[in-house]
Amino acid sequence: MTPTSFKKTTRNATLTLFGTLFLMVSASQTAQANCPCNQRMEAKLKTEYTYYADNYSVLEFKFQVHKQAQFVDVTLVGQNFGLWDTEWISRDQKFFLSYLGAIGKDVSAQLDRPVVKFRVIDLQNNEIGKFQYGK
Repeated sequence: MTPTSFKKTTRNATLTLFGTLFLMVSASQTAQANCPCNQRMEAKLKTEYTYYADNYSVLEFKFQVHKQAQFVDVTLVGQNFGLWDTEWISRDQKFFLSYLGAIGKDVSAQLDRPVVKFRVIDLQNNEIGKFQYGK
């Protein structure tokens, strides 16, 4: 084997190894993203947390849950408000964080992840808030 052909063989073997590892990691993450636990958690959130209400606002949400390797992504899709609507602007910040904390505690316990990352979007798909439960 000549040095040039050895280099080509080594390079091909390395690329094959990294390609295989990449596919395995991607498949693992896809399997978690398509986990039936995501749908069960979304159904539970729909049953228990569809509405947030305080003295100033009533907000309605739909949920999207994606379990990741180290955390859970939860997207709250607002159904009755936009970024500049009174319902969103005048919500009680402290009580809204308590609402997210209750959801985070539930999701964390059910899906066995210490961190829950929240993203709030409105009906026009504008991201209007990011929050996190856990460390």
